[in-house]
Amino acid sequence: MEHLATKIMDEKDKKKIFDTILRAKYNGEETPKVWEDVERVILGEPLDYVIGHTDFLGARIDLSERPLIPREETEYWTLKAINLIKNSTSSSERCYFLDLFSGSGCIGIALLKHFPASQVDFVDSEGLCIRQIRRNIAINSLLESRTRVYRNDVFPPTGGKYDYIFVNPPYIDKVSEDTVSKPVLDYEPREALFAPDNGLFLIKKVIDGAGDFLSKGGTVFIEFGENQKEKIGAYVKKSGRFSEITFWKDQFDRDRVVVLKV
Repeated sequence: MEHLATKIMDEKDKKKIFDTILRAKYNGEETPKVWEDVERVILGEPLDYVIGHTDFLGARIDLSERPLIPREETEYWTLKAINLIKNSTSSSERCYFLDLFSGSGCIGIALLKHFPASQVDFVDSEGLCIRQIRRNIAINSLLESRTRVYRNDVFPPTGGKYDYIFVNPPYIDKVSEDTVSKPVLDYEPREALFAPDNGLFLIKKVIDGAGDFLSKGGTVFIEFGENQKEKIGAYVKKSGRFSEITFWKDQFDRDRVVVLKV
């Protein structure tokens, strides 16, 4: 029997959810479980969690450990960074990448796929994310020898130098919780969303420490949130550790990424 919420939903929207789940989770084979999954979405559970995976720049990203769901804004700027790197390096050149606050591992896995000669190190503080990253490396048939996965708060505990550091940290101000949608608050990990110091605590840690992990001429890409651009710019200039600072907008014309070069 269908739940009341299912009955009152617009039929077109309900059919769209049904078709998406049927195709993405059940390979087109109809089963009563499809309607159970439709109801889960109607009641607020994110569609990507119900399906169990999502796509990120051609990589299949399993979400069974419930990490932060990859956002389209992150996919947009990651592709922009990939294209920028491709224009400055040869396909056979071995680059060393660091993916901080890796979550599902989506950014690092996309890098492994786009740069087949390169090495990617992943860092996250959560055990469930470490398991998720390793699972996604395997699902995408990537060589473990090209990866290292560390559990740590910010940077890898072993040191090392990288050509590029990719950073998608928690950056929502804790006092802005009421601006976050209920499904995100109810289902996604809060430790991947919120940070102290107006959301800038971990971003500042990256700015303070990234120079020690970058090779000469290396670059760090940091995603950030609404109304943080000016404070980040001032903090970078005060640090005096970077020779170049550039800001990127996302596909919705919102300030989204700071690009720092040593």
